[in-house]
Amino acid sequence: MNGLLDPQTPIGLAELAADRLTAAHPTFVAVPWSPHVVTFESPVKTADAAPCGTQLMAKFIADPEAPVDTTCLDNEEKRAPAGDRARRPLQLLGGSRHPRRCDSVWHSLV
Repeated sequence: MNGLLDPQTPIGLAELAADRLTAAHPTFVAVPWSPHVVTFESPVKTADAAPCGTQLMAKFIADPEAPVDTTCLDNEEKRAPAGDRARRPLQLLGGSRHPRRCDSVWHSLV
């Protein structure tokens, strides 16, 4: 699983890795509103519920041969980075000192 908002492992690289899975039941899940560390960084709207990534992992561990239950994706809390907290990682990764360029990256994701 990989978050679509993950700046450390961009979705394209994750999909390339997923294409090379060779286990008996390879499964890849893209988690729309999650950054890096999907297991912990994919909160859901339901109060006191485990993050979606944790739910996905727990269900897979319980029965690795079953189809992956992705229903928690429908309950994922939609959130996008905002303000300087969003721009700073992009500036560090992309070397951009232009906030508007960084903003346009996030706008294309949301």
